Amino acid sequence: MKYSTEIPKAEIDENGFAKNRGWIKTYLSRNEPPYEYFGATMELLYKGVSVGQYSYIDAPEIPNNDDIAIVRSNGPIQGASY
Repeated sequence: MKYSTEIPKAEIDENGFAKNRGWIKTYLSRNEPPYEYFGATMELLYKGVSVGQYSYIDAPEIPNNDDIAIVRSNGPIQGASY
């Protein structure tokens, strides 16, 4: 197809690298303790590249209580949830 109005979506392999060039929604955390979640963005990935540092492709669970921070809890970052 010569033209398309669709935005290309990146597919991620089992190792976290893009299988193709495209856009992906990522969830951002601060780069210092407590690594609190602060927003989402779209990242353009090229084949063979992973998302940026402190960017994640798994969406955090949003708590019902506004007094609870959302922080990363897996990998090298430790926290309460997300």
